[in-house]
Amino acid sequence: MASALKNLIPPKIASAQALSSSSTAARMQRVVEFYSKLPKGPAPKASPGLNPFARYKARYIDGENASGAPLFHAMLGLFLIGQEERVRE
Repeated sequence: MASALKNLIPPKIASAQALSSSSTAARMQRVVEFYSKLPKGPAPKASPGLNPFARYKARYIDGENASGAPLFHAMLGLFLIGQEERVRE
């Protein structure tokens, strides 16, 4: 039973003996430098880009800005297309 649980316990990675050896200390120093250079805090919001459909979706459909405006825009567009068809006749 003890040998089965022994595999579940992780080894001590940053023990005093392991940190005192020069090769391990240099490796740990590189790891610390890498993680200290990473940005802190939340990631900035991504820009919707130059695509007009993506900008429309970000403005009216996604997130906190969700509203009924796209439904109104669709009805208005269909109305204008219908009026254009009447004028052609």
